[in-house]
Order: sequence, then C-alpha cells, then structure tokens
Amino acid sequence: MSEPNLIQPLVRNLMQTLLNDFPSLLTESDRSNLTDKDYCRDELGLKIASRGLLRHQGEGAMINGHRRYYSKVYAGRYLVTKEWWKQYHSHNAAALLHWVEELINLNPSHPGVAALEKHRAAFQNYLTPPE
Repeated sequence: MSEPNLIQPLVRNLMQTLLNDFPSLLTESDRSNLTDKDYCRDELGLKIASRGLLRHQGEGAMINGHRRYYSKVYAGRYLVTKEWWKQYHSHNAAALLHWVEELINLNPSHPGVAALEKHRAAFQNYLTPPE
C-alpha cells in the first residue's frame, strides 16, 4: 500500500483496473449502479458519506463548494469519490474485498482476474493488522 492506513489508493487502483484496464469486467449497468448512493450503501455495503462511488464527469468533482471527488477521469467519464472517512476504512475495505471476490467468481476466465487477485490481496493485507 502506498499510503499507510489509507484506503483511497487501493480504491483508485481498483477503479483503474475495472474502468480503464479491463472495462469488460463491469457491465454498463454495473457502472451506472456505482453512481447510485443507495446501491453503493445497500448492495455493496459502503459507507461513503451518502454518495455514489462514481460520479459522471459532467457533474463535476465539487458538491456544495467542496471537492468530493478526485479530478482524475476514469473510462473517459467517471470521477471516483474521495469521501472515505477514516473510522469506516476497515468496514469499506471489507466490503470492497467481498465485491472483488464476487467479480472474480463471476468472471473466472476473464483476463482481468489476475489483476483482481492482486486487488484481493491488497484489501486482505489492508485488513490484516501488522504483527
């Protein structure tokens, strides 16, 4: 992990894989769901300040005068939230780990599975306290 105790680099790396490197791992419906705060909360189990994990670039990174999304554009049209409150980092890492495992199980022969395996390991390492 590039920044100790932070989940943000793991999320950005995962989004790079899913949206830019191996976009066929997600359907258009999956990507749309990731912009929906209710889906992100209820289906993925994320606690990210009542926001979607993704936001359409055209909506901008700012909400009520505050930058709530990173400015890097993924898949030519999405921004990724930067609302990862420290008290929920472990909870969110576990939720994302579960999601990555689901994606691996749904796409066992996809060429992007090797990259997903690396993300799985990164989230597992994040959740395993140092001895």
